[in-house]
This record gives sequence, C-alpha cells and structure tokens, in this order.
Amino acid sequence: MTKLKKDWARYIIEEVDAIHEEAKKHAQELALRSYFDIGETLRTYETNEKIPISQLVQHVAEYTNWGKVRSIWYAIKIYDTFLDPALLPPVSLRQVIKQLTEGQDKPPEEPPFPGLKDMSEYIVYVRKRRCIVCRQKGSEAAHYPISKGAGAPPWQVIPLCHKHHMELHDDRKEFTDKYFKQICFYFYKTIQRLVEGDTTNDRKQ
Repeated sequence: MTKLKKDWARYIIEEVDAIHEEAKKHAQELALRSYFDIGETLRTYETNEKIPISQLVQHVAEYTNWGKVRSIWYAIKIYDTFLDPALLPPVSLRQVIKQLTEGQDKPPEEPPFPGLKDMSEYIVYVRKRRCIVCRQKGSEAAHYPISKGAGAPPWQVIPLCHKHHMELHDDRKEFTDKYFKQICFYFYKTIQRLVEGDTTNDRKQ
C-alpha cells in the first residue's frame, strides 16, 4: 500500500476507528450518522491532501476495523447525497442504502484483458503461472495489493505458491518491500502479454 503524504495515513485511520467505536456504543441510532461522518472525513482528506479517493478507500479498508470497500463507498455516497447531517432522514441505515442503490445493477465481472472469455478463465490463467517469488509451479491466485476481505476485485491477483501466499497474508507491507522488484516485473510482463492477446501458459523468464 502506497504511503499517504505526511502523517495523514495514521491520522485518517485514527479518525475512522474513533467514529466507528462511538457508533457501536449507540448502535442503530448513530449508524447512519457514522457513515455520513466517515464519508465526510474521506472527502475532506481527498480535498485537502489531494489524495485520490480510491487510494483513501483502499487504505481505510486495509488498516481499520470499520468495514469493507463496499461499506466505505456507501459512506461516501451518503455524504455526497446529503452533504449536511441535518438533512439525514429519520430512517435506518439499511433503508437509506437501499434507496440510494435501488435500480443499480451490479456491473458484470468482465475480464480485464482481451483474449479471456470471463473472470474464471483469468483466475485459471493466473494459477497456471509460476510463483513470482520462487518460480515454483502450481500457484494460488493471491489477492494483491489488498485482501479479498478488504474488498479486492476478482482480477487483482498475483500467482504465488502456498508458502509465499501465506507470507503475503502475514504482513502485506513487508511482503511488498521484500519482493517489490518481482511484483513489478510480473505485472509489467503479464499486462504486456495480455494486452497483446497472449494467453498461453507460463514460460521461464
């Protein structure tokens, strides 16, 4: 995960966690307000620090106990819709989210590259690659840079053997620092091949 400027990476985590803990004390009546406050916090950091909102969402999802990526985007949508807490309706959080998302179809999980029929074919493709660290065959599709639980989309995966997959889960930052060169090389070569429509099995580099 890319570090945010100055100490904002630490500050935003502290703020979001504090809002979440306060909301848990009062449960339902503060649930909607907590979503609004978190959405406002993220938009404020986006404006003041010139940090892309998508980066802030991933950072909060990865390093706080608050929620998954989808919940964070709901918080932003609630803030963008009402802008003033006095305008929040006297209904439950669930009802507001339902109203805001009503009629919105879930986007299809299209493969990110040409030559692949669907997302499942892309996952199979990744598993056929060698582990980017040790070059061992029989890889697992490991979600990177954020975990599946943090809301990583299906196509954000890299091939890792089981040993290095577990190492990634132990400490993502340490894993990135340790194998940054291999990660960059994998993405560069793989994207280059897939953009050209090359979906053949892995080769020795």
